[in-house]
Order: sequence, then structure tokens, then C-alpha cells
Amino acid sequence: MGETFNGTGACAIPIRAIERTRLTREDREHRYKRYPDIAPGSYELVTSLPAVCVPHGQSSSRSHEFVVESYPRPSFGIWEVPFRTVFHRAEQRMRGKAWLHADFAMCDRCVARLQFFYWRAIAFVLLGIAALIAFWIGAGMADTPRIFMLPLFAGILLIWGGIVSLRSARAKNLFGAELLVDGSAMVLENPHPAFVASVLQAPGTT
Repeated sequence: MGETFNGTGACAIPIRAIERTRLTREDREHRYKRYPDIAPGSYELVTSLPAVCVPHGQSSSRSHEFVVESYPRPSFGIWEVPFRTVFHRAEQRMRGKAWLHADFAMCDRCVARLQFFYWRAIAFVLLGIAALIAFWIGAGMADTPRIFMLPLFAGILLIWGGIVSLRSARAKNLFGAELLVDGSAMVLENPHPAFVASVLQAPGTT
């Protein structure tokens, strides 16, 4: 498979491009000048990952599909209007990302951790909605006490917490998986030795 392993506890799984995203000259010379070899677009694994979970090294017939991404950081000049860059940062990050879909084997501990993130996100969102309903009820009163402003802020924070928790349920947090910005490989941080052994024993490994 052409995997590489290094002394930092990371391994690189080879990938290949499906469709590349074309960046403008401004993107390459300004937004992503710190990444001269950036190669955004859609990728795929050269071969499937083994049926062994990455963090715990346990064999499992269960798997879950995740989107693995690169995380380039576009540059923005100090002269750019902050309000404008709030939206442009998100748009530019998406333009510069490489991504792929991969099936990761998941043991009982992996499944439990994933479900924890999902249920925590649901709980936060439901509590946030309940807090906003309480604020809405209080706002309809003739003389609304100022204390009813608390549910408004609490509701917003709880819903935001739910979104953050949902973002935790991604391959980077669960498996330490990330694509290199040049599109050369998918890197797995600190994989279990049993997973590494399974990868090295796969047909075609060099």
C-alpha cells in the first residue's frame, strides 16, 4: 500500500485524487501562500482500511463512514473588513480543503464514544430549545422580569455547545485522521500497534 510510519507515532496512508479544485492566482499567491503545494479537491484511499479500529487495535466487523479533511488556514490581511472576513474565512477554508470518504472499523469503545458525542449534542440542543421557549414565554408577559434574559443567552450557548459537540464526532477527533494539504496522504496520529500491524500485513504493502 505504500504506507509510511515514523517515530512520532503517525502513519501515512496513500490516497489518490478523484477531482481537484482549481484555485485562483489570488488564492495561491495570497490566501494560501504558506502552502505552495496545496492540492484541494476530492480524493479516495488507494485501498480500504483494515477491519481493525485505529485507536484500540480491536478487530471489528462494524464500520462507519467518515469524511476526512485537510485543515489549511487561509491568510487574511489586516486591512480586510472583519465583518466580511467572517464569511470569507469559511468560504476560503472550504475552497482550500482536500477531503475523502473512508470507512473506519469501530470497536465497542469507538461506538460508545461516537454515541456519546451524538447524545451530548442532542441534549444540548434540546436544553437550548427549552431555554428559548422559556424566554419566549417570559417575553410575552406584560412586565417581563429581566431575569428572563438569562434563558435567551443560555439557550444560544447550549445550542452552540450542541453544534460543537456534533463536530467532535469526526474522524480527526476519533481516529486522529487528517489529509495532508498537498493531497499526498491521509495521516493517522498515534494508531494502535495492532492496527499498524494489520496495515503492514495487507496485500501490496511495501
